[in-house]
Amino acid sequence: MGGGVRRRILALLAGLLLVAAIAGCAPAPAPRHTPAPTDTSGKLLVAVGNSFVGGSAMDSGTVRRWPALIARALDMNLDVISAGASGYADPGDGDLTYRDLVREIPADADVVVIMGSDDDAPHPVADIERDARSALEEAIERAPHAAIIVTSTPWVVKDPDQGIRNTRDAVRAVADELGLEYIDGLGTWLVTGPPGQIGSDGLHPTDLGHAELARALTGPVEAAAEHAKP
Repeated sequence: MGGGVRRRILALLAGLLLVAAIAGCAPAPAPRHTPAPTDTSGKLLVAVGNSFVGGSAMDSGTVRRWPALIARALDMNLDVISAGASGYADPGDGDLTYRDLVREIPADADVVVIMGSDDDAPHPVADIERDARSALEEAIERAPHAAIIVTSTPWVVKDPDQGIRNTRDAVRAVADELGLEYIDGLGTWLVTGPPGQIGSDGLHPTDLGHAELARALTGPVEAAAEHAKP
């Protein structure tokens, strides 16, 4: 998935709210989930991926994207590590793959969400599995006490083509092998629920799309944060 540049953001809740105030925009719709701040407050959430994580011109900025919405809802600190068009097997902006991105995960991360990549779709399944194993093993080593959640890519149609399904199946097999939680959003994320979740480019989530992704992922992130290794 093209677009975007590699960006790494570390912000406290106060910083996120200040940016929103300066920008003169109302806060993004918060996930419906009600958090338990005493269990998640101050913990570090790290989101890794391509422009489905790092954002695009289809949304209105950092505070409206799903990682920031979840961090704000759960009173967590946030680190976003992304490269547009990147994947486990596919090099994106700056010739970066997910293995390069996970090397930037802070050792003190409490929850890491690694979102799958549509950019891997043209690659052979064996290559995706090999490179996913390498990246996920690196993430485990980099942040040994973190709860790591691996997800499929969001996609824009209810019945994705075989290449997109292959990326899901290959990465899920590796996550299962390594004992990592896997969440599959194919066929539901961005294509069920209210209209207007996908921008005019036909690919990237709008503010509403990011809010819907946050609603889907806030519960799993909260549960992972509560059970993160001390």
